[in-house]
Amino acid sequence: MKRPNTEIELGMSNADGIIDAGLADALKNGTVYAQHSAYNFCGFVYWDGVQYIEDIWQHNGKIKTIEADTLKALMELANDEYGYE
Repeated sequence: MKRPNTEIELGMSNADGIIDAGLADALKNGTVYAQHSAYNFCGFVYWDGVQYIEDIWQHNGKIKTIEADTLKALMELANDEYGYE
């Protein structure tokens, strides 16, 4: 599935380890995406109708796509591989 075109204000951040309240529900409408802000990467998070997807970008290029059943699990997968900063 292709990432939706509309970004929402809610997101995930490695700076404080927070997943904004309401993000999971907002993504499930399937028409928006959110950022996962981190020092070593940038993630674009969306819902594909079954699970959460995150496209991981570094240096202006997509390097990987990961998927998980929850946003917390998605954040942990991304951070385990690319860093918690």
